[in-house]
Amino acid sequence: MKHIRIFSAVLFVVLLASCKQASNSDPTVGMWTISGAGTVLMYQSTQQGSNVLGYDTMTILNTGQSIGGKTNVFYLGSMGRPGYLFYDIEANGDISMADTTVPGLPGSLPTLPWLTFPSGSHVPIFDPSLDTLEGAYRYTDTSVRTFIGIENITVPAGSFSTIHVRETDRNFVTRTDSLNPSIDSTIENMDFWFAPSLGFYVKQTYNLLNTDGYDRITQSEVDLIKYIPH
Repeated sequence: MKHIRIFSAVLFVVLLASCKQASNSDPTVGMWTISGAGTVLMYQSTQQGSNVLGYDTMTILNTGQSIGGKTNVFYLGSMGRPGYLFYDIEANGDISMADTTVPGLPGSLPTLPWLTFPSGSHVPIFDPSLDTLEGAYRYTDTSVRTFIGIENITVPAGSFSTIHVRETDRNFVTRTDSLNPSIDSTIENMDFWFAPSLGFYVKQTYNLLNTDGYDRITQSEVDLIKYIPH
């Protein structure tokens, strides 16, 4: 993904913040639970569905903040990185997030580059497309975040009713002076399963297909293994 590399492909953690009575716009999943400051979330990451890559422990540091043009924002830290992930739940139930560790991010918090997922509105969100020429090469890049559905899933921490959303990035490089224009392409899918009953996501997967003469598939998964509310 080009927008938020906080995901680190496998260790990204998204939490949901809301006021005390915030509710999800989809009645099939009920009310969003409040995750208060001090809440701890433990995740396990695996690659290709088998090899354990590691563990990550996230802690919510504060809630109800006015940051980056939004209110009711909360943020969390992980592994010695305090206050680097920022989240806001919109009035329609969509989730917005920002990451202060992205290279080139302005240092001023009011300019945080929020990225929104349609967890509540269910309406696809498109980013501006890139289409540029550099010599004999053409570069195109598209990104869209979509609502997939309401799904019941089981992870080590338990079984949950979840909202499944996905971000898809498509990047293509072609030659403009060739009878065989296909040079390189990548398709990245980042999926999240948010559980309103806990107030954050319980599963995240990453799938990358790279085609440059050889098809290479990279897959990873992050699952919630323990939740300690506060």
